[in-house]
Amino acid sequence: MSYNHEHLSLGFQKLRVVPQKYIKKYGKCTKDLDLTSNNIREVQFLMDFSMLRSLILDHNPIESHVKFPLLPYLQTLWVNHTKISNLSVFIAMLTKSCTDLRYLSMMYNEAAPNFFNGGSPAEYKDYRLYVISQLPCLQYLDYEQVTKDERAEAESIYRKPKVKRKKTKLKKGTSQNGERTENTENKKKEVCLDFNFL
Repeated sequence: MSYNHEHLSLGFQKLRVVPQKYIKKYGKCTKDLDLTSNNIREVQFLMDFSMLRSLILDHNPIESHVKFPLLPYLQTLWVNHTKISNLSVFIAMLTKSCTDLRYLSMMYNEAAPNFFNGGSPAEYKDYRLYVISQLPCLQYLDYEQVTKDERAEAESIYRKPKVKRKKTKLKKGTSQNGERTENTENKKKEVCLDFNFL
């Protein structure tokens, strides 16, 4: 373990979670956290590191359905050499938990096909475009910078345009589902009975 200028390093410790003694002492002031090569599967303990801006989780058995707490200041996330296999599930979680993410590295994961793990150029491109389309602040993905052309292409493929519903004027005597209705004024007419003959 080492701590220096808001950087906490707990790599290669065979940890499943960060020990409470470190959370209490460094949680509120740590901005850079290195947890490389541990046995971490769940990361809910990160809620005690609310000021994190950089997180390294390389070489941990983290899977696609892992749940990150809200980390609004996190800008850099490395999850290389983990067990993420479902890209859409993992990225959907990041969009909710890491809203300012700018640097993401997912190399050597099944969900991130590239040259290093046998993925084709077409698979790598599709992977990049999908991730870029979902993370609007992203500047770097793996080892490459996100370009303006990539973002434009990503949004044209994966972003669904918002369809504005047109307001239509209803014809007099017509309901929203197209059925005819009686004039309300006619409904006001009441049948009066004369009981004077009694």
